[in-house]
Amino acid sequence: MNAVNDSPFGLAAAVFTRDLASAYRFADDAECGQIAVNATTPGWDVHLPFGGFHDSGTGYKEQGDEVLRFSTRVKTVAVHFGA
Repeated sequence: MNAVNDSPFGLAAAVFTRDLASAYRFADDAECGQIAVNATTPGWDVHLPFGGFHDSGTGYKEQGDEVLRFSTRVKTVAVHFGA
């Protein structure tokens, strides 16, 4: 986790695993605006909030309903299982 959280940036991170408990732990602990589980980080649906933590972006989400919530810190987690 240090490799992720020691960065001054926090736009997105991904983890590939078969262990759902590990995936949830990663999603909880990673200081990033978007977390992908068993999927790549680019090309997300335009309705999902987009924006990073730390020095990535403005701190505000740029898409979806979250664009209106300027005083919150949102983490988006996408989990993909199967083919």
